[in-house]
Amino acid sequence: MLDSVMDNISQNQNNKNFDSKINVQRNKAYKIIANSLNELKTNFDFFKKYITVQSRFDMYTVRNALLIASQMPNATQLKEQKKWEEADVSFINENPRKILLLDPKEPIKDSNGKTITRVYAKEVIDISETDSKLSIRNYDKLFVLEALLTKSPVPFKKVDSLPDNKICEWDINNNIVNVCKHDNANLLIQSVITEIAKIKLNNKTNVVDNDLATCISFMCCKRYQIEPQIDVCDVLFKKYSTMSDNDIISDLTLAKGVLLDINNEVEQYLEARLKHNRSKEQER
Repeated sequence: MLDSVMDNISQNQNNKNFDSKINVQRNKAYKIIANSLNELKTNFDFFKKYITVQSRFDMYTVRNALLIASQMPNATQLKEQKKWEEADVSFINENPRKILLLDPKEPIKDSNGKTITRVYAKEVIDISETDSKLSIRNYDKLFVLEALLTKSPVPFKKVDSLPDNKICEWDINNNIVNVCKHDNANLLIQSVITEIAKIKLNNKTNVVDNDLATCISFMCCKRYQIEPQIDVCDVLFKKYSTMSDNDIISDLTLAKGVLLDINNEVEQYLEARLKHNRSKEQER
């Protein structure tokens, strides 16, 4: 009997210690996020860090992208230590550097029937702390442009020129995107993505948000190794300086959703194209 009682006491104490650690980590993560949002509104360099991180981690929430930007902006692939070890990966140092991310669990119903989502914090390690090498995919600009035009929500039309030397412009009245030939492939692709982002944002909000669209375009370009113009994001950065934290999170979450949507469409097209080419080669 005594052993059973002592075991129960020990287990309860372990649970309390675990809960205490979880609370400390979660509170620390939220504090980092709060500081990050303040930095985002006042420091353009940090704003650039955030959107660059979000471009690499398009599946991650805005808050987790902010956590990465604050703790390890050069991170490229993150996993918990156990996951790295299960993949038979070794660490360069005995105590690899860890960063905090939020870890929301599956929603549950409480005793009153209300749905709640429990949010914890977890420690993750970047691939740079291991002996593993990051697999880098190279993108052909021609195929990326082809994918964007093919998967566009509205048709594109080639024109000789546009007002104000624009490369690309969405004609809202006729629901078509006019595009000019341009020698700079980077600018051409960035302009095409910007117009597609405008359309997708408008479909979600009924608002043509030029500033958020340019931010989405920047993030997409970074993913496809196309060096975009960062100065186009300056207007959005200035706008955020007067917005509340919640409004900024909401705005960037909308942008992240459109970013992920465009990336998925491009990746699906490129994968289908690759399979088609392989099939043709096998037929020869």
